[in-house]
Amino acid sequence: MSKSSRIWLNQTLASVSVTLVTSLSAFIRFAQIQTNFEHEIIGEHI
Repeated sequence: MSKSSRIWLNQTLASVSVTLVTSLSAFIRFAQIQTNFEHEIIGEHI
C-alpha cells in the first residue's frame, strides 16, 4: 500500500466518522425534541 493511498484512506475514514458523529448527534437532538413534544401533548390531554 503506497503512502498516498494510506493518506487518502485516513482522510476518508476521518470524514466518514465526522459525518456519523454529526448525524448521530442531530438524531439524538431530534429524538429529545420529539419526546418533549409528545409529553406536552399527553400532558395537555390529561
